[in-house]
Amino acid sequence: MAHHDIFYTLPAGDRTYKRYQLVSLFLQEEPGEGKGTLASTYTYTVESWGRYTICLCRPANLNHGFDFNMTVIEILTPRAMMTLFFA
Repeated sequence: MAHHDIFYTLPAGDRTYKRYQLVSLFLQEEPGEGKGTLASTYTYTVESWGRYTICLCRPANLNHGFDFNMTVIEILTPRAMMTLFFA
């Protein structure tokens, strides 16, 4: 099946409302046809600030229901990369 990259802005409100909206988003996912390459995978980019981006990846490694992995990605500028690799 396909991999889907979705950019989603978490709504303002309390944590209960945010959870409800996130679960509603997960319920709109297309089902896959099995495991491995037959599974549908999703990456939700939910927050960005500065050099950092928060992504929710589904399905998670354990794949128990609504599990997801949360990943924080740091986007390095060319100067930061030079410092990192040549220091």
